[in-house]
Amino acid sequence: MGKLTEKNAKRWFDNAGLCISELEKDADDCASYLMKLKSQPESDILAVYKSVLQTSLMLDYINLDIWAAFRQYLSVELNTSYDKRQAMTKINVIISEGYKKIYGFNSTKDSLWKVQINQAVNYINDLRDEYDAIECQLKSLKSNSENDTNDAFNKDMRDLSVHYDKDPLKVYDMLASLNAEEISKRCISFLTVLTHIRQFVGKIIYLIKEKLTNKY
Repeated sequence: MGKLTEKNAKRWFDNAGLCISELEKDADDCASYLMKLKSQPESDILAVYKSVLQTSLMLDYINLDIWAAFRQYLSVELNTSYDKRQAMTKINVIISEGYKKIYGFNSTKDSLWKVQINQAVNYINDLRDEYDAIECQLKSLKSNSENDTNDAFNKDMRDLSVHYDKDPLKVYDMLASLNAEEISKRCISFLTVLTHIRQFVGKIIYLIKEKLTNKY
C-alpha cells in the first residue's frame, strides 16, 4: 500500500462505517441463531454448526474492534499527535489479541482456526484447499510483521500498551517509535485476511445448513 493520502483516508473512513453497520447486523443475527439452537436436541451436526456460529460471532467482534480502532485513527477529529498514537496502540493490541484468538502463537488448544474451523472442514469434507490457502495468509501476517519496527506481535509493546510500566520512559519510547504508515499497512493486511476468513466461514455455514436441511 502506498502513502495513506487524505483522499484514501476519507475513503477508508467511510468504508469502515459501512463495514461496522454490516458486522453489527451479522453479529445480532448470529447470536439469534445460537440462542434458537439451545432448544434443539444435540447431534453431531448441530454441535459442528454451533461451533462454527460461535466462531463466526467471535470473528464479528474482532472485525468490529479493528474497524472501529482504524476508524478512530482515520478520524479527521483526531487532531493531536497523542490521539493518533493512542489509536495506533489500540490497533496493535487488537491485531495481536485477535490473531492469538483466531490462529494462536504456540498453542493449538484455543485456536478458532486450528480447532473449530478445521473440525468443520473435516466434517463437511470440503474446502480443504481454500482452508490451506487462508492458513498460509495467516502465517504470512506473523512472518511479515517480524520486519516491522513496531511489530504488533511484540509482547513488550502489547504489555506497555495495556499495562504501562514502572519505568514511564519505556512507555514513552514505545509511543515515540510508532510508525503510522507501518501500522496502517498492517491494519489493512489484517482486515484483508479477516475478510477472507469471514467469507470462508460463510461458505461453511451454508454447507452445514444444506446438510441440516437434508437431515430434517
